[in-house]
Amino acid sequence: LIACQLIVAQASPASLEIAHSCEVQLVQLAQQYRTEEAEAALAEARGHLLLAEEHPLEAAEQWRQAVSKWEKIERRYDQARALGYLGHALSAIGEPASESTAYHQASNIYDSLATQLDPHRRATFLDSPPLRDVRRAVEALSPARRRANGRPPFGALTEREVEVLKLVAQGLTNAQIAEQLVL
Repeated sequence: LIACQLIVAQASPASLEIAHSCEVQLVQLAQQYRTEEAEAALAEARGHLLLAEEHPLEAAEQWRQAVSKWEKIERRYDQARALGYLGHALSAIGEPASESTAYHQASNIYDSLATQLDPHRRATFLDSPPLRDVRRAVEALSPARRRANGRPPFGALTEREVEVLKLVAQGLTNAQIAEQLVL
């Protein structure tokens, strides 16, 4: 899983090919061991690959599965990490409410884990890159920050939602709307 994450982060066609070979190995491990841990790692790796290939909706579904599996086996840190990635995918598909929920859940788990550490380790843990990323996302999604950035306040429709609403008002069916919006 870690190798897949690092390889995908390089964002080159060659790295995606290597990452797919990591996915094949994770599939084999998941089939061999049939554990929630192996399945969660596979789902998380697939999320990274799908997002790198610009399929954020499918990536979000993989990370939802990973979150669920990590939670089931009580791997809280892994669950929080997957929630952070899920928030990123939800941002890419324009679901700010779900994005906010994912980031806040990740932040709450990280905070809970931090309370279990001694003060020195707690400071290091709280300053780690995954936690900083989640905290920045939570801050960026705060109502005051969103209004300052021109994003609609909580409860307001996004541009995409307004676009869908206009098409509904024109009498288009769900299938026609999906086709027109390339969904």
